[in-house]
Amino acid sequence: MNRFLLFALMLALSPMFLNAQTDETKPTRVVKAVAFAKSAPLSEIAAKLSPDQAEAIKEEEIHNELEYDKWPNDDGKGSTANAQTTMGTKGVRGPLVGFSGQGYTGAYPPDTDGDVSETHFVQMVNSKYNVYLKDGTKVLGPLNLSSLWDELPGAPWGNHGDPIVVWDENAGRWILTQFAPKTNTTNYELFAISVTSDPLGEYYLYAFEFGVQFNDYPKIGVWNNGYYATYNLFNKNNGTPDFIGSKMTVVEREKMLNGDPDAQMIEFLKYYKYSTMPADIDGTNLPDEGTPCPIMYINQNKDLELWLFDTDWTTPGNSTLTLAPVLSNNFVKYTTKVPQPNSQDLDALGNMIMNRLAYRRFPDHEAMVVNHTARVSNKAAVRWYELRRTGGDWSIYQSGTYAPDDDVHRWMGSAAINADGDISIAYSASNNTDVHPSIRYTGRHADDPLGEMTIEEVELKTGNSSQNNYSRWGDYSCLNVDPSDGTTFWYTTEYNGWKTWITSYDLGEMTDPTCNAGEDAQIEANEQFVTQGSGTAVAEIQWTSDGDGFFSPSNLFNSTYIRGSQDVANMGCNLILTVTGFDGFTTATDTMHLTIGNVGIQEHKKAEQLNVYPNPTNGLFTLNINDLSVGEEFTFFVYTSYGKEVYRQLVTANSSNYQRVIDMSDFVAGVYIVTVNSKKGTSTMKIVKK
Repeated sequence: MNRFLLFALMLALSPMFLNAQTDETKPTRVVKAVAFAKSAPLSEIAAKLSPDQAEAIKEEEIHNELEYDKWPNDDGKGSTANAQTTMGTKGVRGPLVGFSGQGYTGAYPPDTDGDVSETHFVQMVNSKYNVYLKDGTKVLGPLNLSSLWDELPGAPWGNHGDPIVVWDENAGRWILTQFAPKTNTTNYELFAISVTSDPLGEYYLYAFEFGVQFNDYPKIGVWNNGYYATYNLFNKNNGTPDFIGSKMTVVEREKMLNGDPDAQMIEFLKYYKYSTMPADIDGTNLPDEGTPCPIMYINQNKDLELWLFDTDWTTPGNSTLTLAPVLSNNFVKYTTKVPQPNSQDLDALGNMIMNRLAYRRFPDHEAMVVNHTARVSNKAAVRWYELRRTGGDWSIYQSGTYAPDDDVHRWMGSAAINADGDISIAYSASNNTDVHPSIRYTGRHADDPLGEMTIEEVELKTGNSSQNNYSRWGDYSCLNVDPSDGTTFWYTTEYNGWKTWITSYDLGEMTDPTCNAGEDAQIEANEQFVTQGSGTAVAEIQWTSDGDGFFSPSNLFNSTYIRGSQDVANMGCNLILTVTGFDGFTTATDTMHLTIGNVGIQEHKKAEQLNVYPNPTNGLFTLNINDLSVGEEFTFFVYTSYGKEVYRQLVTANSSNYQRVIDMSDFVAGVYIVTVNSKKGTSTMKIVKK
């Protein structure tokens, strides 16, 4: 056999050649979910778990499965052309709400993600999830990711991570996901679909199997006819991950919203494509029925590819994946790490499209916005795009690379477009001298000059420390638009050395701060008081007292005041709320008076509403709350004797009596304070953990 024929035979039998012969225009697989269940309400799941369980934190850096160079012909030493090096000059009012998200879990990176509904914000990170009201009140969590799928056959599913949460605005449902690689030969993607709009309620649970192919870096988008997901796919049957390509999938939205266990998944596989992103609808103006879902990829020439996923649920095998006309584009890749003041550098993930490909339909056009990291003058910069379609093919309407002329690196961004057509990008910021990893944003109004971020950069959260020992950062963040008004942006990401922040802002004009300390109130001497402050255009919050008590913490509108002995002797004190605006110096102040009475008949009456038993307890105790009004919302708290809040739960009363068993088995021995805030006032009791 001559050398040419031998070479041709060897090539034909090679895995790369065999893969190339696969018809990528047809679905790779159509499969049903391998497991289904309906969960108990999350509020009940939480009640069965220890609210502050002493869980051993395993510190672990999760490495990328593949350091993949998508653009080998780019040496990464140039500078992206036509970058915006001058910061915008339009002042805006700054953040509207800002509060701490999930704290340290031990997993590097945190994979911070979140979404917002009309009433709640749900945040997921590696190994945990939390539910908040939009004023920052935590109503659930932190709970392990696994707790959501504990009732799904095949449990335990573990806390493996890469979580994504999306709010399906048009269905009024929550979708929570994580991957679940149980072994090197069995990998899954887990979905949880809320039965109602209440994130504390029941969920339909699904598991879809990927076999030996590890479904890494999942990204989820809501479309008319399905929940579309993309993955970086690896073959792990030999224990070493071999990169395969991009798995592009859709799961059956209609059936999953109705809790149908026969929900299907359609898959396409595009070999050797790394980092793809599905479109995700914002707003209630939907694409026309039958419009394919766009999936974005940046190819080896740095051009933008949009793969149009056309799903046929009647005959799933007839579904198609078609490449739209390629969109010409160019930039210089960012391949190095991002510096911090402590000399520990951070990963930039310059080869990834950043979360999300945000879609919105306007009366005369459709738009999508997205971003990734590029290089400008040796720094990481945010490169962003607005794509538009007016009935024909998609095109790049405008793009820019945001890189103000300073020494700050900007990366790990997320982009969104609101109902006014205003675009914002939010991102991490750091340098090697005096900027610890912080959170910032900029933006542009719809009628501003194309390609420019005209809003003066705003710092959402200032970092005051750097991450030590580990380089993994991100892996992603998430910017969404509030469905209640269509204009307010909500963002969650990492800052400092493993802290997360949740915040909202709009692009309205800067205004002076205002605040209200709340109505005057009265408590008994053995009670704590939770403030009910509020404000607008507030960058910083600070509570002080003219008494000798203290606040825990002092920088939230809803803070707990723990009175001092002199407060009791004086029968009260003034609580002063001071807020600072986003210009950094304009302040507003308001005062409320807190009357503190002696322990007596009033305490006895309130104590009748609250009972805990057994007391003392070795672990489990029952919380019993009486004299409630059906439909009222009440909150109960557990504090340590020194004022640290260890548990908080917001509940809607279904009857005049409420009971819940709480597990304190893993709490240290000592005295704890149980407090209930209801329409009847505040009731407090001590409980002793033996």
